[in-house]
Amino acid sequence: MKHCRWFNFEYKEFGSCTSSVSDSEHWDDGVLADSLAAWAIEFSVKQNAIDKLLNILQLAGHRVPSTARSLLKTTKHVSMSEKSGMQYVYLDVKKQLQRFVETIPDNCLECFDNKLEISLNIAGLPLFKSSSTSVWPILCAIVALACGQTKPSNLDFLTDTICDFKDLLNTCVMVRARKFKVQLRFIVCDAPAKATCG
Repeated sequence: MKHCRWFNFEYKEFGSCTSSVSDSEHWDDGVLADSLAAWAIEFSVKQNAIDKLLNILQLAGHRVPSTARSLLKTTKHVSMSEKSGMQYVYLDVKKQLQRFVETIPDNCLECFDNKLEISLNIAGLPLFKSSSTSVWPILCAIVALACGQTKPSNLDFLTDTICDFKDLLNTCVMVRARKFKVQLRFIVCDAPAKATCG
């Protein structure tokens, strides 16, 4: 797979896939906010740094959100269910994958050769030293998240991910009238996850 670095700034890229923005081109504050959100996500910018930057932009007269939470449209309520003895949130593999691919500019999509290679990682992570609560994310950028005070009681928390991947591997993801075949490269588990998942 070819590698293509890109930075999404109103879908104008800087890096190896380039198309410059002229000095005469002006962006409205809505586009500025969207571009800042894309930048913050791409470079994992801390929320306090985003808050400070937004404050500076507001002082300069830009009408942008006041906080990182508003800028990134952070969800305030997440629907949870019970699986494997834990609280469980599923984010839908196909939907998240399609959302990611749709943010990639057309000229950079060529780097993917109509093929999306995915790696999965499943690991148990303790949250607090003073508590037995742990989080079990299924990661591909996060696909699902299960949280409980014990290890999973069974493998039910993997069901949604497995079903989605079976479907994705047998079909394709459609983005802007192009088909992308999905391939699973490997699955990585830490020792507790391997023990739990058999």
